[in-house]
Amino acid sequence: MSNRGETASVIGRVGALALVPSPRDVRPLQGVFAIDAGFIDAVARLRAELVEGAGTQGHQSLDARAARLCWRETCPDHSVDAEAYELRIDAADGGNGQGGLGLLDGQGGDRVGTHTGERGTSERASSKHVSSHASNSGGVMIRAKRPGARHALATLEQIVRCAEATGTAELPALRIQDQPAFAKRGLLLDISRNKVPTMASLCAIVDTLAALKLNHLQLYTEHTFAYAGHEAVWQGSGALSPDELRELDAYAAARGVELAANQNCFGHLSAWLRRPEYAHLAEIEGDAEWKFMHWARRGPFSLCPSEPVREQALALVRDLLSQLAPCVASTLLNINCDETFDVGHGRSGAWVEARAAELMCDRHGAVGDKEGDAGSDAHAWAMHRARGEIYFQFVTSIARIAQSLGKRPMVWADGALAHREMFEHWPREAVPLIWGYEPDTDFAAGLQCFAQGASGTQRAWVCPGTGSWRSICGRTSESRANIWRAAQEGVEHRAAGLMVCEWGDVGHTQQWPVSLVRIADAAEAGWCGAGLAKVEREGATSQNLVGRSKHARSGPLANERAVSIHLLDDAAGELAGWLNA
Repeated sequence: MSNRGETASVIGRVGALALVPSPRDVRPLQGVFAIDAGFIDAVARLRAELVEGAGTQGHQSLDARAARLCWRETCPDHSVDAEAYELRIDAADGGNGQGGLGLLDGQGGDRVGTHTGERGTSERASSKHVSSHASNSGGVMIRAKRPGARHALATLEQIVRCAEATGTAELPALRIQDQPAFAKRGLLLDISRNKVPTMASLCAIVDTLAALKLNHLQLYTEHTFAYAGHEAVWQGSGALSPDELRELDAYAAARGVELAANQNCFGHLSAWLRRPEYAHLAEIEGDAEWKFMHWARRGPFSLCPSEPVREQALALVRDLLSQLAPCVASTLLNINCDETFDVGHGRSGAWVEARAAELMCDRHGAVGDKEGDAGSDAHAWAMHRARGEIYFQFVTSIARIAQSLGKRPMVWADGALAHREMFEHWPREAVPLIWGYEPDTDFAAGLQCFAQGASGTQRAWVCPGTGSWRSICGRTSESRANIWRAAQEGVEHRAAGLMVCEWGDVGHTQQWPVSLVRIADAAEAGWCGAGLAKVEREGATSQNLVGRSKHARSGPLANERAVSIHLLDDAAGELAGWLNA
């Protein structure tokens, strides 16, 4: 890694390089690279190449000394991750002792290199020049496949913005080698509780996610999609139309962000079930009382999973998913199915009681042994298991509907984790989403349960929260500790993804800048993963180069100055720190 003297010289030229997420490996080189209008234009043209799919022919006509930017479409050394990248900024006049990038071969054409692919075969790697340049003028080289090139360009644009914020037109010479800890790094945005963003806002959110190197987005939906034949439910809610969702999907895909369909298919359906035409499908009839954990609730919430309405409920689910699923290209579909606390306490109660009686008879009235987590009372154990059975049966049926539409279902894991003795009933094709929003959320326990108890299951995701809902200014320390723990335990137990949740409970009172700071923390955690702990433990000097901040309880998450400069348009770098107070 870099030594402290070299790092200090870089910081002296451009201030702290406040980047979010922080690169894993930053090595300062000697000298600086001067940028000008031609270089900025070349960056914009490469952005068009990567985002809009524009051809490269127009790029090659740029003045050779004006741009000095090259993208070589090959994986960096020793990496087969398509999101990995190497970004190198070389100083003018060979300030790094290597005579510039030397992007031209002896005949004036593209230099062609080789790299070793995943199967160990040598592949020719072509250089896509936004512009060639003379070897003594310095320049910027990106080595990456297209997904990684998007990330490299996002890093480069942040470095340029740092220079602009400090009033200089010079970039420090350096080399960054980087790749993510989690393959999937995403945001779940609640659009069903009072706030449905406009298309302009949704596109801006996608741009922000891409800038943060997040590659996954879900719009949590209960009733805010314009389903044909169900207009009475969504009219007046600001619901997204199928055409709008298709448009957003294409916009996100062009920027390397996967938009996955999301529709709650079991619980959280009060907006549907309170209406007379759907009331017969509800678990809770009328205004009857039930318990949401320890809170008293009234009225319908979940679909009834038992006969005589089970098949009608599943027909509704099939209708909704059949309309929603084709609007996005992603093979993932979040069917949710969380917090169904009312199941077994309404219409399905008779089925649960009958099944519990069968279970007690089968066990000859024996007390639930180590298999029973609900206590020593035989009836309580049998009721607990019966509720688990009807839950798993209904979720499995919904998962099969998703599969029939060519999608892989995702399911919140709380229902399964409440019935750990019954993991054999978990639908193996479903991706478990292990969620929790407090500092003491034990993500590791959930990951271990699925790894050990549900053999063959898809690898789980960890899902912390922004902690901003039910608040005005958020819960900084709690959320940061929650995100930190999710990343650490997710890496340790090989979670496939990290998705931060921005819920809108109780009116969606929080404002976007408050949430955005926490989303940046999640981007940092999802990109750096276990590397966060390494920085905190070893005090790595790259931390100084990128200006990474530390937090006493939650480790080093997103640099507040970086969030301010790049996401909040705050050149002074102070706003995020104020929001974190």
